[in-house]
Amino acid sequence: MNSGPDAKPTRPRSAIIAIYDKTCLGARYVHASVRAAGYPCDLILFRDRRVLGTPPTDEEYRLLRDLLARLKPAVVGVSLRSFAFGIAERVTRAAREAGVPLVVWGGTHPTLDPESCLGPADAAVVGEGEQTMVDIMAAVTAGLPLTGIRNVWTRGPDGIIRAPLRPLEQDLDSVPFPVMGDEGKYTIDKGRLHEGDIYLGKTDQPRSYYIIASRGCPFNCDFCCNNAIRRRFEGLGTYVRKRSPENVVRELEAARAAMPLNYVSFMDELFTLDRDWNREICALYKPRIGLPFWAGVHPRTVTDEMMATMVDAGLHLVMMGIQSGSERSRRENFHRSTTNEEILRATRLIHKYRLVSYFDFIVDNPYETRDDLRQTLELILELPRPHNLEVFSLCWFPSTSLTERALADGKITRDDLEDRTSKTFDHFLSDPTRPSNADNQFAITIAWFEQLKVNWPDLTVKFWQNEFDGSRHLLPQGLLRFFVSRDFFWERPELTRRLLNLVVRPMRYTIHSLRYARAGVRMVQAGKSRELIGKLRQRLN
Repeated sequence: MNSGPDAKPTRPRSAIIAIYDKTCLGARYVHASVRAAGYPCDLILFRDRRVLGTPPTDEEYRLLRDLLARLKPAVVGVSLRSFAFGIAERVTRAAREAGVPLVVWGGTHPTLDPESCLGPADAAVVGEGEQTMVDIMAAVTAGLPLTGIRNVWTRGPDGIIRAPLRPLEQDLDSVPFPVMGDEGKYTIDKGRLHEGDIYLGKTDQPRSYYIIASRGCPFNCDFCCNNAIRRRFEGLGTYVRKRSPENVVRELEAARAAMPLNYVSFMDELFTLDRDWNREICALYKPRIGLPFWAGVHPRTVTDEMMATMVDAGLHLVMMGIQSGSERSRRENFHRSTTNEEILRATRLIHKYRLVSYFDFIVDNPYETRDDLRQTLELILELPRPHNLEVFSLCWFPSTSLTERALADGKITRDDLEDRTSKTFDHFLSDPTRPSNADNQFAITIAWFEQLKVNWPDLTVKFWQNEFDGSRHLLPQGLLRFFVSRDFFWERPELTRRLLNLVVRPMRYTIHSLRYARAGVRMVQAGKSRELIGKLRQRLN
């Protein structure tokens, strides 16, 4: 304990809690910034994203409460997306029970809808939190109120106090890298407390490293969170900002020095937003990192030159949002002006370079008709194979243009918003067995059967395959087009699913039988005939 007239007061401790997101890039940059400013700060990973859809148990909330009681932070920052609103309320309750005097919420949801956060939390951080959290710690150290700190909203006796927003950080190179190692980090998952970082902690197992090289998106899709965030920060600096290529590669080098890596995941909204910037990153990445990586692209940024540059540097997989095959729907509902020809041109280039591809589509859109969905399926069936599809149910995020329009039109109510439905928690990825109207169920069914693939080297049947070579779609596109072209099947999605299963089931059985037969031959060749006979007897019994 400090004593004497010249002793400096002990700086207060804080803890950042990330909910269902072990990579939690935003929370990690805030954590690193607070530590770099000289304040002790712990990072708590509350549940792993791999078990998304399984709610936390009472025991896990108790573990969190006891951990906070032991750490004694003066401030707890809770990082959350909209789906985690209810979980964040219980996390906050656990912090209160542990005696934490100040709980601050930050992340995507408090930026979209800060008013809703000021019941459970003492304050909401709107927008980027690195410098804001440092300012909060300075105020707590000095015994000052949070009112007046930019980006911080609080509730006073006369209502909500909305502090001015700070300009968007333009110098992204000034943000410290995420903290590597296990010190001051905790993971609560599967009913246990692990003192360490399950993502950036010490390990002998190679892993993928997630990094974001830019902030913001140059497009303004009406359904996306960026749509609302861009409007909130209009006039407060350039929305799309990029780190220098050298800074990006230096972070990857720091990560590689701390733990074994085998892959890099660029989490940018659009990694191909600037051709010269992308080319410079690739030029540094290849000799200094040299690992396979994936990145997000847009149909209008996919060029032959850019694909060649990225593939040479190690590009292995791309993700591209298409959302709908209806040009009318994309234009009127999503504010996306790309044409189907532009999309097909981009997908053919991706296929030319033999890249693993994931194409995103959205269903359950009340503004789409059967004809719109039919055009979506027709476009899907034109995509070059092999490919992977991710068909998502439309989520209503607070404050986006599409959400506000649907509320005004009576298409949805406040109870349909993501902080109440938690769709991205357990049923974001569409499943043909989930309740929906007939047209959407039919569209989801066709999309699922379209992407069913066999990997010939492994003789496995899966929906998603992360290897280009040896991946073959199971059903002919002509068969699926037959179903799509007939309204009879649109009105009977369950019958469609059963009929397609009748086709797929014997194919799957044959492939599985071939895999077992091959395994048996290999056992005989290895001199394990008796072991093989024993396994066969076990199966027969």
